[in-house]
Formats: sequence, structure tokens, C-alpha cells
Amino acid sequence: PADRIDPFQCSSEKLDQLIADSANDIALAAQNNLIGFSPLYARELAARSSGKSPHAALEELLSEIFEKPHHPRIYSSPSLEILRSKEGLPEFAMIVAPIILTHHGDLHQEEFESINDAADAYFKILNSRRKFTAIKQKISSRLTAKIKKVRTLISNLQRERESFKNAEIHQRYGDLLLANLHQAVKTENGFS
Repeated sequence: PADRIDPFQCSSEKLDQLIADSANDIALAAQNNLIGFSPLYARELAARSSGKSPHAALEELLSEIFEKPHHPRIYSSPSLEILRSKEGLPEFAMIVAPIILTHHGDLHQEEFESINDAADAYFKILNSRRKFTAIKQKISSRLTAKIKKVRTLISNLQRERESFKNAEIHQRYGDLLLANLHQAVKTENGFS
């Protein structure tokens, strides 16, 4: 984008100005103004800036991303082992990164040989969870349909039971009709 700055060409003064224009929010300044800075890398820049100048943190981050050997990891909460074994956990977080993320030090980390291995593990877990969710929804809708059917049956049975409470009265009406059947006269609309 034309309005964004190449982070390799951003001077210390320009970065300081961008940060000042973003209410001193380093992550916001990086995300809105530097080419290629996602929220993840913007937060990482902010975290690394806590002990050094933002420009020095930017140079260090760019060096790790583009020059140094990568240390691909998946950061997760809970651990990947738990995510693999308990597909039904409702809340989880997973982040794949080619570098060490200092701002996610509180999450579980698993290092991989390559970024492809990390991405493969990430997507296997996501696909497993998607399959689990699809099966769960299918079972849930089947159970919902069965529950509705049973509730309808119960309602019908209760209605029939109520009508059987008056069985003696209905029996009496039937007996009276049969006893007086010889007096009934057929008309166009029925009997009188």
C-alpha cells in the first residue's frame, strides 16, 4: 500500500513519529503504518520495545524474521498434547510463528524442525477439531429431533389420558345411545 512504509527503510525518527501519532501505542503504529506487520508482529514489536528503543526492537525483529535461522513454534493454550487428545475443548488458542515470540511467553510452546512441520501440526489439530465439531453438531441435531418427537408423543399421550379420565361418562353416553337406538329416526343431516 502506498500509505505504508517499508520497515527496512523506516528511520528511528520516523518510527518515533508514527508511534507518537498513534497515541504512543507501538503495536498500533506498526500495524497501521509498516508494510507486512500483522497484529501478531505488531504486538511482538511492542513487547520487544519494553527494554530497548522501538527502532532497535524493529531491527532485531526484522533480522530474526528475514536473516537468522528460523525457530518455528506453535504457541498454544492449553498444550498441543491436550489439544490433540481432547478435541472437544471449547476454548483454545494456537499461533504458528517462524520466530520466538517474547510476548507469548505465557503460552505453551512446541518447537518444530521447519515451518512446514509446524503448519502441518497446526492444521492437523484444526482439522481434527472441525471434524469433531461436525460430528457433535450432527449428533446434537439428531438428539434434538428425537427429543422433539418424544415430547410430542408425551403430549399426545397426556391428552389421551385426560380423555380416558371421562371414560365412565362416555361409556354411559354410549349405553344410552344403544338403549334408545330403536327410537332414532334417520334424517338428511343424521339422526334425530
